[in-house]
Amino acid sequence: MHTRHEAYNLWKEVEPKIRSYADLRIVGSVRRKKAFVKDVDIVVIPTDLSDFKQSLHENLKIIASGEKRISGKYKNLKIDFFVCNCHTWGANLIWWTGPKGLNIRLAKLAKKKGWKFSNNGLIDSKGNLLEINEGKILERLNMGQLLDPVRRG
Repeated sequence: MHTRHEAYNLWKEVEPKIRSYADLRIVGSVRRKKAFVKDVDIVVIPTDLSDFKQSLHENLKIIASGEKRISGKYKNLKIDFFVCNCHTWGANLIWWTGPKGLNIRLAKLAKKKGWKFSNNGLIDSKGNLLEINEGKILERLNMGQLLDPVRRG
């Protein structure tokens, strides 16, 4: 466990070394401003996935690497990177900011409207992506008041 400030400061040592390879946004318990966190979660849109992965290998000890998730260690901090694209950016910000209970609630609200919600997006019954913006997704699910991550719990 780390205080949020310790974890954030360690992340800020890594970020400048990799930011030229991707758009990055901190999510998870750090974004929700929890006092103590076990890791740092980052949503990323890489400009080039192989270059981004190479930059991570140069700056972190990689624990696991897949197409949509890369986990590494920096000093004693675990950092998880969730890879997405511009069409799933908003959904990923919501999903990986969490908490899990909110994601379940949002998925149930979407289901009542005949839609699906996950980190892949807010999708209608025909498979069309309804929204790509974090705030607009929350508004479509009548949860616009939760745009502030601190209110999510």
